[in-house]
Amino acid sequence: MEIKPIETVYNGYRFRSRLEARWAVFFDTLGIEYEYEKEGYEIKDRCSCKTWYYLPDFYLPETKTWVEVKGDLENVTVDYWAMLANAVDYGGQLPDVANSWQTERGILILSNIWIPSDKDMIIEFPCIQHYKGVHISRVAFFDSGLKFTHSYNMNLVDAGWGAESAGTELKRFISLYLPDGMWIDAFEGQQNNQVNIALKAAKSARFEHGEKPDFITCATPIKNNTINLDKSLFNSPQSWEKDVFGCTLDEEWDDDYFTTEEFNEEWDRVMAREDRHEKRLEEKLNSILG
Repeated sequence: MEIKPIETVYNGYRFRSRLEARWAVFFDTLGIEYEYEKEGYEIKDRCSCKTWYYLPDFYLPETKTWVEVKGDLENVTVDYWAMLANAVDYGGQLPDVANSWQTERGILILSNIWIPSDKDMIIEFPCIQHYKGVHISRVAFFDSGLKFTHSYNMNLVDAGWGAESAGTELKRFISLYLPDGMWIDAFEGQQNNQVNIALKAAKSARFEHGEKPDFITCATPIKNNTINLDKSLFNSPQSWEKDVFGCTLDEEWDDDYFTTEEFNEEWDRVMAREDRHEKRLEEKLNSILG
């Protein structure tokens, strides 16, 4: 039996899945403007008469970035990736993607939300971009917003190969980075306290019974080893605690503050998942190079 995603109402939008709503919470908490399902497009296959009808999940106007939210790649068809390759290649049938390589523009692929095991680490996500073909660059969220990090010349797909070949290769490249993103050391001089707060807010957001967590501008950067949340922006004196953490924290709070130790208490649990991801990535790379 097929399990359908749960539609979720948040911030005036009816999201098709709970995961999309969580990423919307992330954008709001980090102060990133977004439009949900802005417009649909006809995407034509370069090698046949086939036409796809494509409705991107998000559009980030500040960086002109399209966003697709995919929690499980196993359920994403080769045909879908072929559509994205054709949307980007040959100058792009999708607006704002032409010559997007090594920028923040393109189609950003986001996965499940999880918390860094170290506050000095960031997550890189793959972004499908155009430059004489389809390339995969890496981008990451910083406290200052979405930024291009780096790319490799080897990640090249050509829509002219045909839908089956182009879709298969694009899926193979994307699968190197998802579902968990790529971990790298924090860039020198970059502070990502706000990103970690946004990830925590998104992962812990509760939407049951029509609840709408209000995270916009509620988080302020970490100072003096504490995190400050403006409680006045939430619906009621204790609903903000349930919205953010899923429970009340009366015993844990002291004058509107809690320590980073409490904030990071679940990060040890993520370490095992990170190790599994690194092992899986190594196996995939070995299979490609071998």
